[in-house]
Amino acid sequence: MESVAHAAAHASIPGPNDSVPLDSLDAKIVQYHYATQKILKLTSQVKTLIKNSQTEDLVPSYKDSILLSGVIFNVNDNIYRRSEVLINGNKFNPAQSIEPTLSLAAVSFDCMDNSTNYDTTTVSMPVMKKSIDQLRLLELLLINAFEIYNTRLKQAMLERSSFKSTALTFSELSDLEQFPELLNIPMLLNNPIKEVPATQEKIKAYLREQDMKFLKLNLEGFEASIAKLKEHADSLLLCRTKDGLMNHPHHQVLLHRSLILLLRYADI
Repeated sequence: MESVAHAAAHASIPGPNDSVPLDSLDAKIVQYHYATQKILKLTSQVKTLIKNSQTEDLVPSYKDSILLSGVIFNVNDNIYRRSEVLINGNKFNPAQSIEPTLSLAAVSFDCMDNSTNYDTTTVSMPVMKKSIDQLRLLELLLINAFEIYNTRLKQAMLERSSFKSTALTFSELSDLEQFPELLNIPMLLNNPIKEVPATQEKIKAYLREQDMKFLKLNLEGFEASIAKLKEHADSLLLCRTKDGLMNHPHHQVLLHRSLILLLRYADI
């Protein structure tokens, strides 16, 4: 009886045996879930930027908003090409959405440079209608990308449940998916124009001034993100001892959380 009681007490104490293994399928699930959470946050911020722009009658910066998407459009070649179209100031046909396919392919988190076809010989002032139109297309592209990721996520989770008994709860990962670098998007609004610039030199000076303002806002967001990443990375250092490992509030999914940190670094 004593040995049974001892075994029961030992079983009730969390240990390495209750950890969730990380295999290639779980790695893909973490990727897909990370992307869906970023898309939801980015979509919400873009909606707020459009609303703020219309409320304050200020022209929003659609290019900064698109670039802050990071690597999430890498999920599909056609989705990525459409993001290129937007960053170059052009449009795509929103009626032709990219249909999700039954695929469990991993997503590349290598940051690919968007091709640019800018005409640097002449520059023009930001235009309200064009900027709003581009942001609405970005919103639709984000929704389309979400559908693709979510389809893959559901398929992967279904496959996982067919042969794995260990549960994977996303609540254990949510604190790593806050995306501080996106919080300033609603403030990416061009300052009111005090005078109508009549020359290319004045237009360029105005645009440089706006670029510096947006750069400052974006740097603040990325500094907050990097500080948060360091905080989470430092907590992993405490797991080098058994006691530190067992006292970590998410010791069961440390590998999954470590992967999210790597994805965050790559994305940023």
